[in-house]
Amino acid sequence: MLRRLTKVRRCVRGISPVIATLLMIAIAVVASLVAYAWVMGWIGGNVARTGSAIQIQSFAYNPDLAGGTLFVYVQNVGQGTVKFGENSVYVNDVGYRTDVASVAEGKTVTFTVSGVVLDTSESVRIRVVAESGSPAEVRGVPKITSGGVVNPSASPVGSPSPSPSSSASPSPSPSPSPSPSVSPSSSPSGNLVLDASNARTYNSGFDSFSVPLTTSRDNVLLYVSVTSYSTYVTGVSVGGVNLVCRQGAGNVVSFGSGSYYMSTWWAIVPTAGSLNVIISMSGNTVSASAVVFAVSGVNTASPFDGVYEVATGSSTSVSKDKVLGGTKEMVLGMLGVSSGAENNPVPTAASGYAMYYATQNSGSYRTLQAGEYQVFQTSGTKTAGFTLSASRDWVLIVDAVKPAS
Repeated sequence: MLRRLTKVRRCVRGISPVIATLLMIAIAVVASLVAYAWVMGWIGGNVARTGSAIQIQSFAYNPDLAGGTLFVYVQNVGQGTVKFGENSVYVNDVGYRTDVASVAEGKTVTFTVSGVVLDTSESVRIRVVAESGSPAEVRGVPKITSGGVVNPSASPVGSPSPSPSSSASPSPSPSPSPSPSVSPSSSPSGNLVLDASNARTYNSGFDSFSVPLTTSRDNVLLYVSVTSYSTYVTGVSVGGVNLVCRQGAGNVVSFGSGSYYMSTWWAIVPTAGSLNVIISMSGNTVSASAVVFAVSGVNTASPFDGVYEVATGSSTSVSKDKVLGGTKEMVLGMLGVSSGAENNPVPTAASGYAMYYATQNSGSYRTLQAGEYQVFQTSGTKTAGFTLSASRDWVLIVDAVKPAS
């Protein structure tokens, strides 16, 4: 019996050293292949994302503009054009609708977000989301500006999220030029100041629309500029008071194909508070854009210095001179653009001007309305104008507002 058990035990043998070695090699090869596949998939995904990449270059905040306005400067640091949806900017995880549709490779665009209330002593989280690629994010205390637009800084502000890959780092590129100044709204007491502004676009059938505005000072000059397709503005009112057309009763400026119109309207609003500017059209309208300024410190008895100036053209360069007869006057440059079925260009204000604009980028009859302003301490000939990122048909109306004596 013992002899039989011993024989059985001697028959139990281990795996041959050769086979064991081969098995170890096979396992190592399989593990290497799995690791290789995983790493290549991860690298490939990240490389693909760098094809469409954006970066927040800087941001600034104006607490007095349109209930709090945030300006976010975003650069395309990837390859090809980056497209954005309607809700592309998130401030502390709250989404806001913007009118920026796209940004070309290497270019920088400005997202203007109105109605944002921020504690300017605390850090804010800003995230910009494109239709493809990784979102851009930055945290930091916003830079305060008293104008409509500030010059983007050359380097990011706050703590931006890391780029997907070092290959996506942008080559140095200049900020949009010319750079608007923020001096107009920081004028000494008694001078002209932009008290409030707002902008709206509409792109469906309507015969009237409204632009809300909240002013903080009495006796402001309300100045409204509207660009539209097919129909034109027949009246503007606020609180039951009818505004006056600067071009004269029943007159508008036509441009482009002859089916685009622009006009400017004004009134003195005696009491500060919440306003609702009602804009009435000549018929069913498919596209309109409007900018509203409220200027305080004006000469209420005679708010304008002479007649307005007007120019039309089709180019990327827009300008028109205005002769000022007095000192400390504010020049207003109001731009209307027609783009047909193409995306509206991005406007840049002339040197020294602050800018606010609205762009309607859907449908076949797209419109853009922009407004810029600057206070000049001296009299004489002054130039208002814009630079467009693409050539379009345009009209520019330039007005001069006189300060209270």
